[in-house]
Amino acid sequence: MRPLHIAILTGGPSAERTVSERSALLVSRYLDREKYSWRLISMESHGWIEADSGTSVDLNDFSLTVGGRKEKFDFVFLMIHGTPAEDGKIQGYFEMQGIAHSTCDTLTSALTFNKQKCKDYLKAFEIPLAQSVLIRKGETWNEEILLDLGLPLFVKPNCNGSSYGVSKVKKNDDLLSAIEFAFKYDDEVVVEAYLKGRNLAAACYRKVPLSMHFPSLKLYQKLSFLHMKPSMKAQVKRLLQRKFQKC
Repeated sequence: MRPLHIAILTGGPSAERTVSERSALLVSRYLDREKYSWRLISMESHGWIEADSGTSVDLNDFSLTVGGRKEKFDFVFLMIHGTPAEDGKIQGYFEMQGIAHSTCDTLTSALTFNKQKCKDYLKAFEIPLAQSVLIRKGETWNEEILLDLGLPLFVKPNCNGSSYGVSKVKKNDDLLSAIEFAFKYDDEVVVEAYLKGRNLAAACYRKVPLSMHFPSLKLYQKLSFLHMKPSMKAQVKRLLQRKFQKC
């Protein structure tokens, strides 16, 4: 039985490209060579390029021809951070091609990438959420309404990852600069109330009829919140634990 042939897709146009490239290298390092073969493919403005050969991917059927031999892929490991992967755009392409991939589907990705729309959706299920206000570039907004959320505030791009453009505002005078900073990464910005508590990540995987819940991950960081600097400098210590006390 031949190994599954995997495309590890990285790069892309978002500000989080560097994170994507590091993630892809990590995946390639730990894939079992007895079970899988793979190609590292980078999404560039001039095409999707295979790293070793410099060959462009044929996007008509997501295939690669190297040395006169055509390769097709069984699975795509989506390591692109930000658009067009986290927002679901590229998932639609692979779903049309009938190629399995490592992330959730188009609709789920699109909804969860848009922070405010995701919160609006979750409100119907009575899930406790931090109060927030969405503001758009070019529109007027009321500073008093934003400050009524209370300090400190988090200001972040609405449709972007959490590595760039995020600020924790502790003083009224810092709000405007934080908003301007977030607008560098998106045309919509979320101003959100601060929720005090521990930072936990709880992942699950579902493929009908199976459902798997992974151990919870509690994040410890030296800085006041997670953003690009600690994630890239390995300043975040992660403790994997199966049980933890209720927050």
